[in-house]
Amino acid sequence: MSPDSESQTNELQRCVYVFRDKNFAKGKGEQCSEPVYSDGKCILHIGLPDDQSRSEYKDLAARKAERVAEKAAKDDFNFEGAILPSIDFSEWSVPNLNFVDASIWEHALFEGATINGNVSFVGATIVGNVLFRDAIIKKKASFWEASIKGRASFVNVKIGGRASFVKATIEDNAYFEEACIGEYASFDGATINGEASFDKARIGGNVWFDNATIKEGVWLNGVKVKGHVSFEGAKIGGGAWFRQASIGGDASFERAELQKEIYAEGVSGAPQAQAAIYRKAKQVWSGLGDRDKADYYFYHEMVAKRELKKPTFSFRDAVHRSERKNPKDDIPSIKKYVRSYAEYFLEWPIQHVTGYWVYPARVIRAFAIFVLCFGFLFWFIAQDFTVTALDDSVWCSFLTLFNPIGKIENAQPGLFGAVTVIAGFIGPLTWPVFIAILAKKYGR
Repeated sequence: MSPDSESQTNELQRCVYVFRDKNFAKGKGEQCSEPVYSDGKCILHIGLPDDQSRSEYKDLAARKAERVAEKAAKDDFNFEGAILPSIDFSEWSVPNLNFVDASIWEHALFEGATINGNVSFVGATIVGNVLFRDAIIKKKASFWEASIKGRASFVNVKIGGRASFVKATIEDNAYFEEACIGEYASFDGATINGEASFDKARIGGNVWFDNATIKEGVWLNGVKVKGHVSFEGAKIGGGAWFRQASIGGDASFERAELQKEIYAEGVSGAPQAQAAIYRKAKQVWSGLGDRDKADYYFYHEMVAKRELKKPTFSFRDAVHRSERKNPKDDIPSIKKYVRSYAEYFLEWPIQHVTGYWVYPARVIRAFAIFVLCFGFLFWFIAQDFTVTALDDSVWCSFLTLFNPIGKIENAQPGLFGAVTVIAGFIGPLTWPVFIAILAKKYGR
């Protein structure tokens, strides 16, 4: 058969490649409609020679690039299962991108592009980098089980829907700084063999790193997450940074393994998320043997836990029984309100005076404040507003607080005596507390 007749016969034949179906089952969808180029496959689905220096590779790569340009000119960006040398749609505006099961031997560039629909790289293999810097993806981005041999850059990308990298593999670093993701972001089971950076990213839902492996550090400085953050079962070989992060939901680190330090200064958002992050940081620094850092995060964990005790419902609504279907339900609500109110405010001195038993200097500071306060009270009660009288009052306050023996017994009835008794009761409490904190902090 002549080459011309063979070419005509191939054009009448369809490529044997079968796409995935709607449920993403391989080989269960429609057959490729492209004409056969060679070996039963079209120009897009036929493989490339391993040796890129050979003329056969360059010729086939040029033919593939030509076919890609023809499809793109028709707004057809379905390249499912295609084997391509490289892709560059930077600054383009396209309806969608379908690279499911595709194999790209070099880089995939989409910097500054606008994708008005979905982006799908499910099961794709990219030998080079994947760059979506400054791109706009109006719907969702799917990279399930994708394999990226280079780095993945989604810096300042805007994704209107969700971003899914479930079981994806990124051999280099992954950058999502200042990215804006409208819904959730999932990295469950993903493997990132470099660092993962989400500094100043904005995520409208949850973020999952469950069972993910990140060989180096993970950065979430200044990130804002409206939902939950989960690192359950994650393995992080480097450090973790949560400075100035804001988490609207909960945070989970169950079974998470962090090999190095955690920095989480200034975390805001939901108190339960703050408590979880600070607790994990405390555990990590304690394991590293840094007591000062562990105490710092323990203190902030307890502060967050105290915020959880703050009453979060209206007392006025609780007592309006007429608005309830079952007025009896209001009684436990009132009890709960009173209990939470009491626990929250009664814990105030433990936080600010003792520093949750980790900051002895706070006890000294509190003692000095008590000396000044009671000194001014004695000065005011004596009605002798001179500098000498003020000095005597402060000195009397110090002696009463430091050693009340003889002061309380000789206190006369009246306002001065009552203040003396109160000072004599508070003062002796500070020293056992101070000694207990010192023993706890330095006697471990």
